[in-house]
Amino acid sequence: MNICIVDDNKFFVDAMKIILGMLDGIYIVYTASNGKEFLQHPNFQQVDLAFTDISMPILSGIDAMRLAKQMKPEMKIIAVSNMDKKLSEAMIIEAGASEFLEKDHISKSVLSEVVNNYYCKSCKD
Repeated sequence: MNICIVDDNKFFVDAMKIILGMLDGIYIVYTASNGKEFLQHPNFQQVDLAFTDISMPILSGIDAMRLAKQMKPEMKIIAVSNMDKKLSEAMIIEAGASEFLEKDHISKSVLSEVVNNYYCKSCKD
C-alpha cells in the first residue's frame, strides 16, 4: 500500500515513518509539510492512503482533503490532529476523510489496524 504523510511537524512525520516502517506491505511514497506540497507532488496519483494533519500553513489539511478527493476519489484519507475529535469530526468527514485519529492516541497497533482496514477495503474494490 502506497502511503503519504502530510504534516508540518517534522517530528510527527519522522515518528509516523518509523511506526509505519514496522508494518508489512507499506511503502511511504513521499511526505509533505502542507496541503499544497501534497497535491502538487509528482507522485500524488500513486498514493492509496494519506495521513494528513488538519491545521497546516499554505493550504490546510481540510482544503487539501477536499481537493485530493476531487483529484483522486478512490484515495483514502485519514485526518490526524491534536484537535478535539468532537469538534473536528464532522468537518473532516465533510472534507472527504475516511477517519479521524487524535495524534496522542497513535501507536503501532492503531496504525496497523487502520492500514489493514483500508488495505483490505481497497483489495475488494
